[in-house]
Amino acid sequence: MRGPGVFSVGRSPEDYPKGGVTLEEATQIVASLRSGIGAAYDGYLAKVRTFEKVPEIGERWPREGYFVPTRAAFLREHERRASPATMDRLLHIFDEPASH
Repeated sequence: MRGPGVFSVGRSPEDYPKGGVTLEEATQIVASLRSGIGAAYDGYLAKVRTFEKVPEIGERWPREGYFVPTRAAFLREHERRASPATMDRLLHIFDEPASH
């Protein structure tokens, strides 16, 4: 059962034995996820740099030609797309009916 300050994360009880996380824990999870996305993109850029013909790495995107965005450009776009959905989800945590 969820109480004030706790929301269900849609995982199995084995993943989160207490049945949910606090808002503070949720914020930490989101921060860790976003940090992990940046680290994964760093790995992608490292691979791109090994290509025989390395694309230009900068502010432009593949849809514009043989380009790949920098880590900063990629994360800006990720934040632009993900932040509204994340914020909306966090703001409506307590609107959901209890699932237990």
